Amino acid sequence: MVQPLTNLLSFAGKTAVVTGANAGLGRAASLHHAQHQISTLILAVRAQRTGEETKAALLAEPVVRALQTKSTIIFELSTRD
Repeated sequence: MVQPLTNLLSFAGKTAVVTGANAGLGRAASLHHAQHQISTLILAVRAQRTGEETKAALLAEPVVRALQTKSTIIFELSTRD
């Protein structure tokens, strides 16, 4: 039997930058990376506050908590020219 790819996928030793990480597809991508052992996850958001809320929500997910994700960084994107 062939295992689903998601069971085999690991981002251990990798770094990912996810833009729009606090909502929609960006948040889903952040959760996906965190659930697959990403070493460093950089959440690129427009506001520090929403980034911190997203980080807390991700780290509270049972699978992510069990993996003891070590490095999640909030990066506030500038919307100014």
